[in-house]
Amino acid sequence: MVSIVSPSYVRRTFLTLSFPANESGQAYHITSILNSIKVTPSDPNIRIPVPPMTTSPPYVVVGLSDRPFLATITLSFCGVHSQNDLAAPEQIFFFEHWVDVRSR
Repeated sequence: MVSIVSPSYVRRTFLTLSFPANESGQAYHITSILNSIKVTPSDPNIRIPVPPMTTSPPYVVVGLSDRPFLATITLSFCGVHSQNDLAAPEQIFFFEHWVDVRSR
């Protein structure tokens, strides 16, 4: 991936992830279970500066591009423990999101 910012990258993308605990306290706050979020182009031929992985709150990813693109978003969650105290490994979820960036 390209790590040099070119003058042709005149479009910015902004992605934030939040999920507060519900009022009854039955859900965990996202900051207690999310390890990291990473955004990369789904097509490896799209050469844009790839923002660094975000590993702490606030979970915000800001990037630059010269065109709209399909992004792969990778969420890494903490492992879990079962009733038998068996640890499950880190859970990783991938999904794609169309980043339709607009010029400034």
